[in-house]
Amino acid sequence: MCTRYTSGSSTRYGSILCAGFSLIELIIVLLITAALAAIAIPTYSDHVVRSRRSDAMTQLLRLHSDQENFFSAKGRYADATELGLPITTRYYRIGLSDSSPTSYSLLATPLAGSSQEGNGSLRISSFGMAEWDKLNDGSFAYLWEDR
Repeated sequence: MCTRYTSGSSTRYGSILCAGFSLIELIIVLLITAALAAIAIPTYSDHVVRSRRSDAMTQLLRLHSDQENFFSAKGRYADATELGLPITTRYYRIGLSDSSPTSYSLLATPLAGSSQEGNGSLRISSFGMAEWDKLNDGSFAYLWEDR
């Protein structure tokens, strides 16, 4: 919106005052906003993936504790049905692998089509080894602390 200001009775020497933003100012604001979004969105996405992986780790640790309590009470480890496995969350399928009365491995595998897909499986054994297949190649070369 523009307003005409006059000096005296003559409008010939008056000036026009326009309020608002110029196109350059708007483009600069958009560029700054885009730069901030380019930094923030990947960081947020990485945080969400790590948080969901941490939730699966918590679930595995709870089941590991249940297994140890079962072993203390009965002298053997529980099978999948006694633990109520497999458990499927929105992002992981959690189940037993390599199970016997004297040892076990709990495995959390990312579900296909979820945001965790390709993030690698998590495993904890009766020996307390908590491992992560970070490279998603079946190697389980990383400990949970390496996350």
